[in-house]
Amino acid sequence: SQVYEGFVWKWEPKEAGETSAHYTPRRIAEYLVDDAFDGVRKSGKARVLDPACGAGVFLVLAFRRLYWERWKATGQRPQRPVIRDILNKQLRGFDISESALRLAALSLYLTAIELDPKPTPPAALRFKKLRDKVLFYCRREEDPKKGPVAGSLDARMLTGHRGRYQLVICNPPWTSLDESQKALATTFHDIGREVLAERKLTDLAKTFENPDSVPDLPFIWRAMQWCEPGGRMAFVLPARLLFKQGEIGRRAREAIFQAVAMTGMLNCSNLSDTNVWPEMKQPFLLFFARNRLPKPDHSVRWITVHPDEALNDRGEIRVDSKSIEEVSIEQTFAEPWLWKALALGTALDIEVVRKVKQSGGVPLQEYWEGQLGLTFRKGYIVGTKGKPDECAFLDGMPVLKNTRQFLFRVDVRQLDKLEKPVFERPREPVIYQAPLVIVKEAPGANRRNGMAWLATEGVAYSQSFHAASAKGHKDDVDLVRYLQLLIHTEVWIHYALLTSLQLGAERRRILKEDLDGFPIIPWEKLAYEQRTLMRKLSDRLLAGDLSVFAEIDLFFANLYRLKPRDMEVIHDTLSVELPFKSVRAKASAAPSPKQRREFCQRMEGVLRPFFKRLGQTVSVDQPAVRGVTEDCPFSVVRISEEREFALEVQDNIARQALELANRTGASMAIIETDTPRTCFVGILNHARYWTASRARLCAVRILREG
Repeated sequence: SQVYEGFVWKWEPKEAGETSAHYTPRRIAEYLVDDAFDGVRKSGKARVLDPACGAGVFLVLAFRRLYWERWKATGQRPQRPVIRDILNKQLRGFDISESALRLAALSLYLTAIELDPKPTPPAALRFKKLRDKVLFYCRREEDPKKGPVAGSLDARMLTGHRGRYQLVICNPPWTSLDESQKALATTFHDIGREVLAERKLTDLAKTFENPDSVPDLPFIWRAMQWCEPGGRMAFVLPARLLFKQGEIGRRAREAIFQAVAMTGMLNCSNLSDTNVWPEMKQPFLLFFARNRLPKPDHSVRWITVHPDEALNDRGEIRVDSKSIEEVSIEQTFAEPWLWKALALGTALDIEVVRKVKQSGGVPLQEYWEGQLGLTFRKGYIVGTKGKPDECAFLDGMPVLKNTRQFLFRVDVRQLDKLEKPVFERPREPVIYQAPLVIVKEAPGANRRNGMAWLATEGVAYSQSFHAASAKGHKDDVDLVRYLQLLIHTEVWIHYALLTSLQLGAERRRILKEDLDGFPIIPWEKLAYEQRTLMRKLSDRLLAGDLSVFAEIDLFFANLYRLKPRDMEVIHDTLSVELPFKSVRAKASAAPSPKQRREFCQRMEGVLRPFFKRLGQTVSVDQPAVRGVTEDCPFSVVRISEEREFALEVQDNIARQALELANRTGASMAIIETDTPRTCFVGILNHARYWTASRARLCAVRILREG
């Protein structure tokens, strides 16, 4: 598959892009196949379909697994007749690429020869043709020879295949259709409505829309028809399925989750731009489901994979089974941002977001435009379709093209001026009128470099910026200063990280929709002392005083009624989860001695009151562990009744436990030994696991389990 992908992108890049020719790396495919088969009944006899098989990686792996299941069931190695029986009767693949299907056939033939215990003589190795029996070319004669078509999704591909498969496994195309493909986009809508109606979800069927003309969701709908009742479905999907917050995307997600019983998801959204999937820029996930309607109280197992540079560079990932979250589907309907929050944060982060939402704030767009009657818009859109007379008001206006030359305040004297501009969408004149706070869509990793800029004179800006104008309000300057401070606080950055569709997901940018929905505390509700303090903090920020950020954070923490430990959670999460290379490298690096000491101190502080209640003392420290080699990726924390820094772990239990934890992909291991009143916790040597809030969670786990 990877060989074919390389050739198709070299020789037919347009076709590869339009049909989403991104084939699944073997390690990801192996994980998907192995996990999916574990839930298949009578797996040795299972029929497997890949409806977008490409060059056949899933079919080859399923072939091997079926062979192994037959061997395991009978205790005897399958011979050639059994191998051919598996190939010809249990595997099916659909695709719209003739060349990919040829390579899939070759791969399956070679696999059959490899599995054959006696692949001689060569004359005996002839195969039946696989075309139209095992592998099906799905581009119709009347279809264009290239580009996206219905293909496998065409209704004719249900004939002879409906309800026949115990496992449907697939990495469908992800690329959205363009405007010229409206008829195909309508077909995508109809497929979802058809399946929802079949499942007696009539109200959902009437209103279903396929979001953004994406082709991946229709493959899930068709899989519900190809798969037998109670059968297994396993997909590689773009993470946008979970993270979309818009109305259409959210409703489409909820429709799928009400039509099929998801059993688990492996969230790999943090692994884009790594060697786990080379050249893959888009966040992805692995989706597992049982083909039946979910029960009312249905929950799904959710695991997030965190970056691990040493493993990811080799194309490997660490899947920690102890990190499973049981997520209530009903709860995600009420709080659709939960998926994103769980991808990057912990239970502590979720509680912080809930506090911010319940703080009495008003969504920013509703407040700024609805209640105050002001404007908050994106800038002009460049293009050649505009009319000069519609852009005349911009002629001679200073234009902000980048913010690198300014720190928190725009000096219009340093800007170029527009001359006879012609823009496709110039927008309305009022959105460029001062006072303005201008927000950069791609803010970068460090707020000290600026995330929003104040302009006290009118300035033009492009769609790369969002700007709020307070022109005409009696407190105009105060309002934009207040909003500028808010955008520089960790409270807002944390909220955006855990709820935004793109920040930390598909892009490293903040959408205007993210700002629109943030609950701002209205300026009118601030007391006199709070307004006075806001002005002082703003003066310091505009003067370039970089020591002011801690006080800005404290100011907004008080407004949102957040406690010091809430702010600790916010700071910890931002320090290790922001989607920038420098932050990821820091999060994957070994913790410093100071971080380790602070982790132990915080953990001890949480445990002490519980031990005191029992008349006991408790000590948390890091002992030396004899026999643990330097290449072991874990460190040990000891929890004991007395502090004895010189004590070493005298037996091999800790060493063996850490080795086992590493082999099984764990990030933490609780180790019980024969040392009296002592237990040990092995923690992965990544800074993200050694924050103060992680210490609190670790202490709670110790109290709960031991």
